[in-house]
Amino acid sequence: MPHNKYGCNIGICRLCEFMCKANDKLIVFSYAFDKFVDYQKRVAISQASDDEVFKSFSNTRLMKLIYCLCLESLVANDEVGDDDLVMAEYNLFDFFGNFNALRNGPVLLEIYRALDIIPGFKYENGRFIGFNEETKIAIPTRLDYIKTQINIAFDRLIKNLSVSIFMDRDKLVSLTHKLPIWTNTFIYSLEKIMSIQRGDLKQEYIVYRQLLNKVQE
Repeated sequence: MPHNKYGCNIGICRLCEFMCKANDKLIVFSYAFDKFVDYQKRVAISQASDDEVFKSFSNTRLMKLIYCLCLESLVANDEVGDDDLVMAEYNLFDFFGNFNALRNGPVLLEIYRALDIIPGFKYENGRFIGFNEETKIAIPTRLDYIKTQINIAFDRLIKNLSVSIFMDRDKLVSLTHKLPIWTNTFIYSLEKIMSIQRGDLKQEYIVYRQLLNKVQE
């Protein structure tokens, strides 16, 4: 098998690079999930236990929240629906990659199929049950730019997404079902890849914000 100029087996190097990127996504996803959990604890009307909080984060709800978080990373300003909308140079879709159009909306399959090994969390019988400090991994400094993207997008998310939608799995599914990329992509059982072309994402963001504004009227 051929080697690169550093003497490394090319096939193994490519595999290591792929695994490194996959692990990076799990670590960043863990960071975002931790922010979701913390926010829900702060806005919950009643003092819910950790078990109750984690029970509320179904796999479906979590996938919709991460999609909305990615949408919130798309723009460099908050103007919506006019020619002044400025797309961010870099967004979270660039990092996480394509979502797939499943029956209940967009799903990040690469993460969805690895929910049982998300760093810092316990996952049993198909759901999250709590934190796992033994497996928690801090975002490495080389990914500080992604951490910043998450923080900015999250601040926008909790500003634009009402608490009632944030905490409701069915409302999140309904929201994503009304967005153009999922609507134009979904074919039952095929798990088709959703577009992340900038033009498509720009229109997706505009419709997303229009829907949220309509709910708040």
